[in-house]
Amino acid sequence: MRIRLFKSKKRSRWKSWKYQIKRSRDKIEKLDAIVNPEDDQPTRPTEPEPNAWQRWQQQRAEKREARALAKAEAALMKEQRKQADQYAKMIPAALRNLKLASTSRRPGRNGQRDRIILNMVKIRPPAQINREYYMFQIDTKRLPHGVTIAQLMSEEIVETLSYALGTPVQSTGDPTEGFWYLVPRVGGLGVIPRKIEWDECISKLPKSASTWAFVVGIGPNKTLTWIDIRKKIHLLIAGTTGSGKSVMIKNIIISIALHNSPRRARFIICDFKMGADYIPLLKLPHVGTQEPLSSNKREATDINEEGELIYKEEEDFGDYLITAPEDVVKILSWARKEVDRRNRLFSTMAEKGTLISNINEYNAHFWKGNVLPRYFLVLDELPVAIMEFSAAEKKDILKNLSGVARLGRSAGIHLILGSQVANAEVLGPSISGNVGTRLSGYCATGPQSQTIMNSWIANRISNNPGRMAYKDDFTELELQTPWVSPKLAGELVKEAVELWGDGHDEDAVTQNVFLHCLKKHDGAVSSNELHQEFNDEEITQNRIREICQEYEFKEDEEGPEITLNDDVYYLLPAVPGRKPRRLVLKSTYQRLKEQETRAVKPAKPKPTPYPSIQEVYTWLFENNEGVYSVRKLHDNWGVQGVGRPYFEKMGRKYENESVTMPDGKICTLRPAEPGYPRQIEVYSVQRTEGNGKNGANSVNPSPSPSEQTALSPIPSLDWIPQNEGQALEGEVV
Repeated sequence: MRIRLFKSKKRSRWKSWKYQIKRSRDKIEKLDAIVNPEDDQPTRPTEPEPNAWQRWQQQRAEKREARALAKAEAALMKEQRKQADQYAKMIPAALRNLKLASTSRRPGRNGQRDRIILNMVKIRPPAQINREYYMFQIDTKRLPHGVTIAQLMSEEIVETLSYALGTPVQSTGDPTEGFWYLVPRVGGLGVIPRKIEWDECISKLPKSASTWAFVVGIGPNKTLTWIDIRKKIHLLIAGTTGSGKSVMIKNIIISIALHNSPRRARFIICDFKMGADYIPLLKLPHVGTQEPLSSNKREATDINEEGELIYKEEEDFGDYLITAPEDVVKILSWARKEVDRRNRLFSTMAEKGTLISNINEYNAHFWKGNVLPRYFLVLDELPVAIMEFSAAEKKDILKNLSGVARLGRSAGIHLILGSQVANAEVLGPSISGNVGTRLSGYCATGPQSQTIMNSWIANRISNNPGRMAYKDDFTELELQTPWVSPKLAGELVKEAVELWGDGHDEDAVTQNVFLHCLKKHDGAVSSNELHQEFNDEEITQNRIREICQEYEFKEDEEGPEITLNDDVYYLLPAVPGRKPRRLVLKSTYQRLKEQETRAVKPAKPKPTPYPSIQEVYTWLFENNEGVYSVRKLHDNWGVQGVGRPYFEKMGRKYENESVTMPDGKICTLRPAEPGYPRQIEVYSVQRTEGNGKNGANSVNPSPSPSEQTALSPIPSLDWIPQNEGQALEGEVV
């Protein structure tokens, strides 16, 4: 018997699939970084306009980048199709291991044994690929015997399938569209990071995000989840110690305070667990109400000579951290009255003909005047505070809380509720029905998650610090929330204080519009394009036009100045029908202005492009020994636009004609002879002795004065061709 001393080189099919999936993920991540790069930092408008050579170089570079991008996109699509095919093989195999398959017996032929046929779940080809998921449709018409849709959709099967494929799997479908498995396009179990910094999340915010947006976290497939607080009015954030609840609330407050002035956003912070998490935020000028909130609470400040305590009445308790449970009654009572006051204001204006129904329309209409600020009531550990009241007081508190949650949407009064425990008494139907956006850390039991999230999703997430379950009206996600360290929080608060603390109240909408123009349009400001891109109730087209007219540069006033990213800009006027308004750096404008105001030197008169006969003869004597050559004359004056026909006609016209040169000599052009070119003969005005030698430089006895007078004058120049359009002598073109 032969013994095999080595293992089989044949790798199992499952291990091969796992290896190929891992390689595909690595390639796809690299190609994704090329095809879908992250947003760059805002770019300044280009100062000088490129010349023709630079434009040609830019066009070549753009074409190279386009070819490289097309190549990367093709390679990415190829890898995605390859990865989708691997998943299409792994899903039926994983379901077979879960016994979601059946067998059938097929009788053999010609005395052969019966064959056992394995019927597995089949996937309809091809797999659909979109930006986030691979979508696999199950062939429900040919399911194995005994396999039902309910089994394929069960949470146990989907969870086991996720671990088998190494990536989160979702199931969806209906009788009309069929049943689908969704697999994230990139990544695996580590697709949700264990920790992510606040700066990194902010850099991923889209350019179209408004000033009221804040980051919630990073979810599956490394997708960013963010919220516009104007659309998700109220928030519920729950979680035990260390889950990231307080960090998430600080993230919301700091994000809104950095991009909105105290005239537009105000915070009332209540922390009933006596914690110190929110003390650094009290330096923000946004904390407190615009009008003082009166309080009956008295505080002992000193002792008089008789030993009696001296009390000081507190006039305003909205501008500091509220920790006393009895103050929650006053806060909620004030909030309910403010909601009713604002809604009555909107109704009165509608009766007078101004159609305003919510705070967005009001602030868009009166953006130059006194706008209504949005109030954010941060109530951390509200259930703990309510437990200290009697039944009648609890009923009054919950009534006001329910009224604010129900009517605060149009009035701009927001609730941010924080809780460590799942209290069904506080989070009852009246609150749950109006707080649609919820965040929760890990819950130990399913009923606790059901109380907070109306589902068991918080019981199925990882118990990692900062890991939260997110749920709104349409979505359930597991997210890693951004980490805001105490040091970073202090720096951001200091930045907000420097920006808004000195009474500076720059309109945030104006800042947002101009920053958007710098990022996306290279400084060009067009009201039509901006209105279509923003699609915002507060940023109407008329408001954009008014902003442009208000900030348009006026030369007599040298302003107004616009400060963006610590740089000063001017909004230069538009050129009607040619160029829109444009943001230009102040230093660039001043440099261009100096160049325009410099004294312009008078231009020297251009020399006559067509040479005279005297200039031609002089040049021929100096450069060609008096030989008349049309080719050499054209080589010299052709760069100035003088053609060969000009010199050919000149030569024919001046043959045997006398020409007086500037030095007084008389020259004659002799016709060409066989073997000899045309030569210029020179005659002197004074009688000189000479050898009489024929040649270009020979000097003959000059004729008498009477003979000189009889010489032919310089011929007229009417023979110059009309297409040349120039005179030989005397005229300047």
